[in-house]
Amino acid sequence: MNLIKYAILFTIITLPFYMIHNFNTHRLDQRERLKNQYEAIINSAIEDGTYALKTYSKRSFDEARGKHISIETEEVMDAFLRTYHYGFKAFGDAAKDQYNQYIVAIVIIGYDGYYLYGTKQVRDVSGEVSPMPVLSEKKPYVYEDLDYAMKLTLDDFVEIVDTKTWEVEKGDFASIVHKPSGINESNFEGIRKRAIVASIEEGLRDTVISHNQWAKQQGMLYEFIVPVADNDPWSRTLDDIGLMVCIQGAPLGYGAFLDFFSFHQSNVLKIQPINGYEDMVDGSFYYCDHRCIHEQTDNLIQVFATKEAAAGEGFWPCHYLNK
Repeated sequence: MNLIKYAILFTIITLPFYMIHNFNTHRLDQRERLKNQYEAIINSAIEDGTYALKTYSKRSFDEARGKHISIETEEVMDAFLRTYHYGFKAFGDAAKDQYNQYIVAIVIIGYDGYYLYGTKQVRDVSGEVSPMPVLSEKKPYVYEDLDYAMKLTLDDFVEIVDTKTWEVEKGDFASIVHKPSGINESNFEGIRKRAIVASIEEGLRDTVISHNQWAKQQGMLYEFIVPVADNDPWSRTLDDIGLMVCIQGAPLGYGAFLDFFSFHQSNVLKIQPINGYEDMVDGSFYYCDHRCIHEQTDNLIQVFATKEAAAGEGFWPCHYLNK
């Protein structure tokens, strides 16, 4: 009889702890499943945005401007937002606005500067100021000291301006005669990456501040924070154009919120370029790659990142590619 009493007493004492533990485990499982579901949707949107970034990038080079990669930023944003809204089944304007409020910042990292999508105070035609998501103009990567201003790129091509004489030098860093003090070929790569990261982080900080101001006006209690680049892989592998996404504040239940930050590179700088040229015989426009045995540099019109981009501009594959 005493054994039965002890068993009943033990059950009465331990049952509440078991039920609480079971409830907490179930709650954590639900939260983790929802987090994984959200992240899968966002990663799909980033992949589509990165594919558009790769497809609509155009490479060119001329002596006056140097190496140049143009990006169709609207195409990139449309691709990302289309998949993002579809994944969350946000088909109406109200539903899209609900999920857009969690997009703190999207950074399109270009070859010689970046574009930043985020909340800004915008004045309409009537003069009223209201917050709305805006894609910025290109913000250059710049390193400055007392004597020089140096525009950086994702490789070693630079443009250096002497701030006293306003003389300009362009080219690979090794070929530059007048370099900023303290920078040489051995430490240039580290300084270049740190300067680019600092430029992007400055833009992110301003965007997060603006987003928090807007969120407080909407009565949101969540405080958005700036992603930290230190020890993050993106700050160490910043050598190609890509898409960086920061999404925060989506409720996961039980007081938890999503905190998502990711950077995807497109590998545009690493792939072989697609050359678009005009055939002087029939006047048609063709594209070819490094496998072609013929040289068309005299008739070169444009350099593309992908064959799809070349085809989209009306260029046909050359005869050698069709073989």
